[in-house]
Amino acid sequence: DPRAVAQLPWQPLSTLACPIVPPQPTQPLSPLQTRLLEPSRANPEPGLLSSQIPFDIISQNVITYSVMLNLLNIQMPPRREPNHQAPTQATVVAQFRDYHAEKFSGQGDPRIVDEWIQGLEFIFEIMDCPDRYRVVCAQLQLTGDARLWWNAYWSMRPGEKAGCTWDMLKKLVREKYYPAYYRAEMERQFLALQQGIRMVDEYEREFTRLAAFIPDLVRTEAQRAQWFIDGLYPAVRHDIIGHGTQTYARA
Repeated sequence: DPRAVAQLPWQPLSTLACPIVPPQPTQPLSPLQTRLLEPSRANPEPGLLSSQIPFDIISQNVITYSVMLNLLNIQMPPRREPNHQAPTQATVVAQFRDYHAEKFSGQGDPRIVDEWIQGLEFIFEIMDCPDRYRVVCAQLQLTGDARLWWNAYWSMRPGEKAGCTWDMLKKLVREKYYPAYYRAEMERQFLALQQGIRMVDEYEREFTRLAAFIPDLVRTEAQRAQWFIDGLYPAVRHDIIGHGTQTYARA
């Protein structure tokens, strides 16, 4: 009980039967460690003899010394340098397979084409996949007629496949598997697209979906922004024009 200890008669440190011996380091101390321990070795007041220091102060200093010594003796694990190496094709493909992306055979409803492409883009965004590996991953998902078409297309263009980009793959797939009548219908819907009663984000999603069918009309950022702004609700359109927006991203 601390109150009972406080009522005991005080005795000089030299008269204690069991003098308190601070623990010793298990290994030589460095200059930094020595400086860290200096406060715990100093007397509480200048000129005060160790035999005149109260017992509770001595005990507190010994405990502090022990804790600090234990911390200094802890072996810290070596610091690991961050790995800044670029991902390899093998590691990217292995990571991509973990997402179990949809396969594409080229058969069925034309809308499946866009759903397949959007599914891949979602995975690539999560992976932060470099563009040069997106084509590699996407062609792994081609099956049946789509794979036969893909191989035949590049067999007639030897040496050009290495330059194929993700945007080029999307363009080729859409041109092949969107029938002419379907592309014409999507173009008609794009040209007539208005925000109407939609929220802006809903309008933006529909704009992006339809714009994929008419790349020639939205080839530049300025063209894309102009088409997007023209379809907005008048009050919203005037507000954006007042801010001088010239790019699709800012719109």
